[in-house]
Amino acid sequence: AELEAAVAWMGRRFAFRLQGTVVDDPEDGRQVRLDGSYVGLALGNWMLSVNAMDRWWGPGWDGSLILSNNARPVPAIAVERNYSEPFRNRWLRWIGPWKLAFFLGQLESGRYVPHALLTGMRVNFAPTRKLEIGLSRTAQWGGEGRPQDLQTFWNMMIGRDNRGSDGIMLDNEPGNQLAGYDFRWRSPLFEAPYAVYGQLIGEDEAGGLPSRHIGLFGVETWGGWGVSGASYRLHLEYADTAVNFMDTPRLYNTAYNHGIYKSGYRYYSRSMGHAMDNDGRMFSLGGLLVESSGRSWRVLFRNTRLNRDDGGLNLVAPRSETRHSIDLSGVVPFGVSRLRWGVGLERRRIDATREEETDARVYVQWHHQL
Repeated sequence: AELEAAVAWMGRRFAFRLQGTVVDDPEDGRQVRLDGSYVGLALGNWMLSVNAMDRWWGPGWDGSLILSNNARPVPAIAVERNYSEPFRNRWLRWIGPWKLAFFLGQLESGRYVPHALLTGMRVNFAPTRKLEIGLSRTAQWGGEGRPQDLQTFWNMMIGRDNRGSDGIMLDNEPGNQLAGYDFRWRSPLFEAPYAVYGQLIGEDEAGGLPSRHIGLFGVETWGGWGVSGASYRLHLEYADTAVNFMDTPRLYNTAYNHGIYKSGYRYYSRSMGHAMDNDGRMFSLGGLLVESSGRSWRVLFRNTRLNRDDGGLNLVAPRSETRHSIDLSGVVPFGVSRLRWGVGLERRRIDATREEETDARVYVQWHHQL
């Protein structure tokens, strides 16, 4: 159970949101949280802020391989471009509308390297009206007992962080990085209401580019429903968090793990990337229906294999599991209030022992804005 309250204000240059949440019996032991809060200052077309906001980097509907809302938001200092106007310079105009985001945050104390830092950078741009491309990069570095000076940050930024080269050793290795690409391409063939999308995130670097990838791909379609003004959207998505997922053999126990930062790419024991953690494979099929009144319905089917090599560090499934689930949820508007609800059913099987169990879930949330 959670009780949440927030107050927000926005002026010409300053904006803030103070949000407090009290949680009953939380997994991470943090009963009082300020997640969703920020203080921001607008400087031209840039926003400088201190915040604890969710970041979802990528086109996926059911997950992002590099930053998602699976874990709680990391408190951070951030700089973001407010509006995505194209460059006026004729040499750069081809990039089209573009946005940039950078943040520097600090992870929790109760991890193998306490108070490690998390840096993230993302640029996304649309060179044509149909195609949007994203470039993302994150890095864990610093923390208690680890170097976190400007030289370490610079080595990390330019990719001088592989042990055994350029004088990099265990005691001065800058950090643990993830980087990659994503795209969303609307109607690549024929003028029809559909789009294809994908994301490749590398766990390592080779030749100055991300390598040893995990991947996510999907297709979506949309349209009108009946004569009431309702609209629908459908998607089919595949995600794989085993490194070199398209090759044989795959590299297990690698994604979201690191030899120095042994708590991994996680915040309060939850993956900051895809919710499967490492070595998972998920097929999902979902549909969303939105009525003109604001009422909405969503259905989602998932078929998931977790921790496929049956070992290593995976905080979702210590053993290899197969899960099948269906979830139905919706939003019902009542003036300035919203009722959110959801029900779900999940069948779980431990692959080694064939033990099976079925879990049901339900949630209700009431949101009122003054």
